[in-house]
Amino acid sequence: MVDRTKGCGVLALALLMGGSCKSSESPAPADSGPVKGRPDGRPIELLSWWAALGQSDPVGALIAEHAKRFPEDYVINARTLLSARARSTITARMMSGEPPDVFQCNVGYDMRQWVSGDGVGDRDSKLARLDEIFPELWKAVPSKLLDYISYQGKLYGVPATVHRLNAMFFNKAVLAAYGLAPPASVTDLKAAGRKLHAAGIPLFAINGKEPWQLGQLVFEDLIIAREGPDFYRSYFGGAERPDDPRIVKMLEEALELLLYANTDWQDRSFLDASDMVAQGKAAISVGGDWMTVYYAPDGLTEESPIGEAAFPGTETTFLFTSDLFSLPVRAKNPAGAKRFLSTVISAEAQRVLAKVKGCISPRTDVNDAGATAIQRQKAELLRNGDLVLALSGMVPKQFHDDVSWALIDMAKQRKIEPALQMLRSRYHLLVDQNEVKW
Repeated sequence: MVDRTKGCGVLALALLMGGSCKSSESPAPADSGPVKGRPDGRPIELLSWWAALGQSDPVGALIAEHAKRFPEDYVINARTLLSARARSTITARMMSGEPPDVFQCNVGYDMRQWVSGDGVGDRDSKLARLDEIFPELWKAVPSKLLDYISYQGKLYGVPATVHRLNAMFFNKAVLAAYGLAPPASVTDLKAAGRKLHAAGIPLFAINGKEPWQLGQLVFEDLIIAREGPDFYRSYFGGAERPDDPRIVKMLEEALELLLYANTDWQDRSFLDASDMVAQGKAAISVGGDWMTVYYAPDGLTEESPIGEAAFPGTETTFLFTSDLFSLPVRAKNPAGAKRFLSTVISAEAQRVLAKVKGCISPRTDVNDAGATAIQRQKAELLRNGDLVLALSGMVPKQFHDDVSWALIDMAKQRKIEPALQMLRSRYHLLVDQNEVKW
């Protein structure tokens, strides 16, 4: 059994797509006025949704690293737990003209909405350009990643992390007890599911309280495993029929795989389901690689009871998201914000974040030292592999939320119609709004 700290707050890091867990949030502090002894006479206000996961505290670690570099700075951690709440707070403050000095966002639409409201240009951008301030990023960060985090050749966010989302975590002892190797294909998954099901062990530990996990399993992992990344891009770029025969077959196969999930999935949260794998009550969980620090505070190793691999059939694809930090043009302390951003991209802070977030660094020059085999594999994919943007950055939020909840209904009813009908009714959002073809 893996030792960890539980609590509602830890879910915030996991909920890249929002969630329903109730938590408190830190209100935006009022302007405290000049503070004697600080370089700019003001604190630096940071707004993010990062929270502790297990024993890791990424915001605390980042602020501590900044204090080493700039001991006279004072950073206000205006954290709002859960990404959906944080984004609502950021939106309200940006629109009111009272933004924080630095705020967290994700690569893709989450950032670009503040740069180009009309999808045509950045003349009215609410974010400051950063490429001329941090020119070293053009050498340290792979060009393919920069394409995703910039707009028309200009950088509006500093990348702090790169997370692989098509990750699979498995209990080594459970698989070994039944003579199973980690599945390498969807066919392997089905065979393992049948064998474990006969012994009363779930293949998958899933949850029904937060829909994003089922959405990720079906619309990110399984679709790429079956049809490849090009179809994934084309379909979610609005270029296919919503009820394409390949989508119908995928949904049918998803229902088949869900036969091998835990029967109490509707009553569990994501972390409850993850605990089943840690405790040997299920074989596999799917999620982003940020879960490595939940299963092992210092990161998974070859000796860990839990193993990490790409979802079967997606080994050569790097389905990713990246946490960015941006500087609003109306920030009260832009000089302090720039110092903080310089810390975020420093090699020292990047190494710290990679450890406490279970990610790899966007900087290719800090990924290799002391890395495990799976980390080296991900770093190589970042440099030279097929980089594919996660749905959270690729499609409108309304589409993402609606189709994920429809999968919950599909699983409950054991019929593909709820998901298929939702795709038909919401697909126009991709055709109408997805101007950027990833």
